[in-house]
Amino acid sequence: MMKAESIALEDLDEAQVLRLVAETGWIRRRVAYAAFIARRFVRFLIDQGIGKPPLPPMVEETAKTEPRRNYEAYLRRQRSLSEGTILECWRYADRFLTFHFRR
Repeated sequence: MMKAESIALEDLDEAQVLRLVAETGWIRRRVAYAAFIARRFVRFLIDQGIGKPPLPPMVEETAKTEPRRNYEAYLRRQRSLSEGTILECWRYADRFLTFHFRR
C-alpha cells in the first residue's frame, strides 16, 4: 500500500499508517489489531531515526497531563485497581471532561 501511495519509509507517520489501515477493508476487529501493530512499527522507525516524529501534543492534551497523573495515582494507590481498569476509568473521565468543557 505504501508503494501504491508513493510513501517513502522516511515519510511514514502514525496518521498515514492509520489511514492506510482503515482503507484495507478488513473487519473491525482486525483493523484495530493492524492499527496497533502499525503504530508500534512507526514508533520503532522513529526510535531508529527513520520515520517522522509525532506532532507535538495539542494544548488540550498537555492541560490534561497533570490531572491524569494524579487521577491514575489515586486509582492505583487508594483504590488498588489494575492497570487495565485504570485505563478504562481514565477513558471515561476524559470523555466526560471533553464533553463538559469543550464548547
